[in-house]
Formats: sequence, structure tokens, C-alpha cells
Amino acid sequence: MECVADPVAPEPEPGGLLEELRHLPDRDREVLLLRYYKGLTQTNTARVLGVSQVQISRLERRAVDRLRQVLLPP
Repeated sequence: MECVADPVAPEPEPGGLLEELRHLPDRDREVLLLRYYKGLTQTNTARVLGVSQVQISRLERRAVDRLRQVLLPP
């Protein structure tokens, strides 16, 4: 059986969401990817990362606030 290679991800647009995600701290990026890309609940995200649901809530809020500041300046 022939193995099909994964498609190459496009280069992130300068100043775009993907580029800004790369600049977040690892833990913040993990939380956002699990919550929004994988569609996990806060409870399941907490289980995967081995922390409390309250901590996930705080990390998620901090990460979204950081992205908002960069992507939507006043």
C-alpha cells in the first residue's frame, strides 16, 4: 500500500493568526489548539494537559487576550 505524504502547510501570512499563534507561549498555544482546533471541552483539555479546568479557563482567556491585542489593535 502506497503512503501519501501530508500536504505542506502554507506559510503563515505576516501578522496573521497562524503567525501570531507561533509567537504565543507553548502552553497557551496548546490550550487554543486543543480547544478550538481539536474541539475539546475545557474539562477534556485539562485532562490532556494534566491541570485543572480552572487553570485551562485562565490560560485560554490569557491566550485569547494576547491574540486580540496583536490582531485587533485599538
